[in-house]
Amino acid sequence: MVEWDEASNEISINTKQNASANKVFGSYVYGGDSLPRVSMIQLLANPEKYNNKNVNVQGIISVEFECERLFLTREDMIYLNMPNSLSLNLRTRNSLDTPIEELEKISGSFVEMEGTFVYENDSAYLYDVSYIFCKPEYLY
Repeated sequence: MVEWDEASNEISINTKQNASANKVFGSYVYGGDSLPRVSMIQLLANPEKYNNKNVNVQGIISVEFECERLFLTREDMIYLNMPNSLSLNLRTRNSLDTPIEELEKISGSFVEMEGTFVYENDSAYLYDVSYIFCKPEYLY
């Protein structure tokens, strides 16, 4: 979890085991090898190849006030590096049946998700999200 301390003007990252680890939202609809696991780098570098296709992708989820994104790295999330992210529409275009407040609890976590990749007007989106798996964090 990323936290901002106004008194010290510093950003801190909580590296303790995520309480939401291994939490699953939605259902694993596509299953098996039928749905391609695509890296964020592949999606961002070749968006036309995956446009309007169902994909399985991993990244750091950010669920904030009126803004949901999947970032390539935690650093991209902290510094809001938008070119290294996909816009998510978890409030209206998804089939999770999960309140947004529950999804806010996993903000900053590494997740695997499935949805429809859409590229339009030089912007990348993941719509119709049907599955989110919050992966555990490991300390080294």
